[in-house]
Amino acid sequence: MSVDESAVCNIYRRLLHQLVKSLENDLRMMVVIELLNNGPLSFRALGRRLRVNYRRLNEALRHLASTGIIQVYTVKISPTKSYRFYHVSEAYLPILKTLLIVEDREYREHR
Repeated sequence: MSVDESAVCNIYRRLLHQLVKSLENDLRMMVVIELLNNGPLSFRALGRRLRVNYRRLNEALRHLASTGIIQVYTVKISPTKSYRFYHVSEAYLPILKTLLIVEDREYREHR
């Protein structure tokens, strides 16, 4: 009995989708969803949108940046002043967009 490759891909996609749905309450997933929906955001903008403590947000962003899921862009305004912006990595962007199709009303319910 041969298994069609597209059927296997669909099974894996459904499994990953269910796994991601179960992790939506995790702050790291909330950050990834927010960055997918609203593009590059600063640390302060993410904190305000997610209404979360800055320590927890900093920990989540460091973890995501170390895994390579998000990229950190630093813009230097002056020699002493710089701003950091966070964006989903281009390598993971198409995969995450297909897995995390989240409508705004669904996302607002979890907040």
